[in-house]
Amino acid sequence: MRPRAAHAYFAIGVAVTLLHLFGSELTAELVRDFMTLTAVIAVLVGIRHHRPRLRLAWYLFALALFTFGLEQLCWTINIMRRNTVAGPIGNTFDLIGYAILMTGAVVALRARTRRDAGGVLDATVLAVASGTVIWEFLMFGKLMAVFHLSVPALAAELIQLLMVMAGLGVLLRLAQTTTGSPASLCYLFVADFGGFVQIVVFTVVSNTTTRVPGSLIESANLLAVLAIAAAALHPAMAQLTEAGPVISDRLSLRRLLLLGTGLVAGPMSVGSWLMLGHPADAVLLVVGSVAIVPLVMYRIRGLVSQREAILAQQALHDSLTGLPNRTLFFDLLSAALRRVRQGASSQVAVVFCDLDGFKRINDSLGHTAGDQLLVAVAGRLQDCVRGNDVVCRFGGDEFLILCENLTEHEIANRISARITGELERPVTLGPVKVTITASIGVAAMTADGDLTAEEIIRDADLAMYAVKQSTSSGPQLAPRQVGGQRNRARAKP
Repeated sequence: MRPRAAHAYFAIGVAVTLLHLFGSELTAELVRDFMTLTAVIAVLVGIRHHRPRLRLAWYLFALALFTFGLEQLCWTINIMRRNTVAGPIGNTFDLIGYAILMTGAVVALRARTRRDAGGVLDATVLAVASGTVIWEFLMFGKLMAVFHLSVPALAAELIQLLMVMAGLGVLLRLAQTTTGSPASLCYLFVADFGGFVQIVVFTVVSNTTTRVPGSLIESANLLAVLAIAAAALHPAMAQLTEAGPVISDRLSLRRLLLLGTGLVAGPMSVGSWLMLGHPADAVLLVVGSVAIVPLVMYRIRGLVSQREAILAQQALHDSLTGLPNRTLFFDLLSAALRRVRQGASSQVAVVFCDLDGFKRINDSLGHTAGDQLLVAVAGRLQDCVRGNDVVCRFGGDEFLILCENLTEHEIANRISARITGELERPVTLGPVKVTITASIGVAAMTADGDLTAEEIIRDADLAMYAVKQSTSSGPQLAPRQVGGQRNRARAKP
């Protein structure tokens, strides 16, 4: 299905909406009912043609539109009875529809925002906090003085407002982190704007609870429904469930201030309202706190957990190359040796790589070039090993590789040969290209051995040193445990 199909549907829907402004109240409601039904069908058609990654989200959107259609059907029945005041059944359908729509949005955007969950939460908290201010200073007094709503009805109105504002926050964050302007995202902005007009603008400009079908404000709801359908018909709808870019998310003073502002926005609004001589808004204190406090607590928990993960990463990984450091390698090697003793693994081997001539390159080209070379070597070593092998920067220009279930000669013929071949490729360091070699030693332990992590690393080091002292370009195999005795014979490559 081409993009113009979505644009054509929305244009026709808007044209029908404008035409029904000049009809009778009953005609206007019947047109709304029909267009809502076409919107449900349009979403289902979009799902069938574009096959998004998470179809559940769009099915929920269709269900939400169907629920809105039931609410509008209640209005149609009321108008036929010459009653233009919302009934409890219609209001219930409206609230349920918003809840389903928000659930669908969360499901649809979860994959898209998984790499930016923190940023989305921040935007949501700020948007919901803005909603509490809008509620207190623009809506609450009007709803109490003119509409005379009960406490449950006030709570329902506030919940709908906060859901619309939360959706706006999510969409704004998506727009900030998305290259270009996908049409489906733009249509969802229109849908959210329509909900805002229906909830906020209607309350601000209306002086009666009587509904005027076919009015511009009432048509905003239909505009939102049509926009959701157009978003589903557009091919870009599938992009909304694709993983978004990775966004840096760090604990900072600015972020804490933002979360603190969101946390106190509701109580501060109620306090300011009281100081102006108005009655207290208990609904906002309860509903606002229930909406914002869990979000802020969950966000702070995530920031603290991420900070702890960063500290753990720094403690166990090399800061330059990102490889496991000496401490983590000892732990991993000790665990691998235990698996060999328990019979869960046939053999453990350690490959000791020491770069030849690194000091000369470091001294002649500078430490920055030396660091670039180490990073390049680390990447190439990782390309030479299997997925379950571990490459470690042991210190300076020394690298260790942990291999399980490979014999020494397999390592010599496969991994070490790959390392030699990879290092033969020149590395560009600024204006020059350099070629580096490495001395490689291998030490291994089988089930009949009894080496510690320190001993097997030492043996691999000795084997590497023997290579450095010889003219051989191949890896040297270290002595190994045979029947509990150290075999001192060194095998030639």
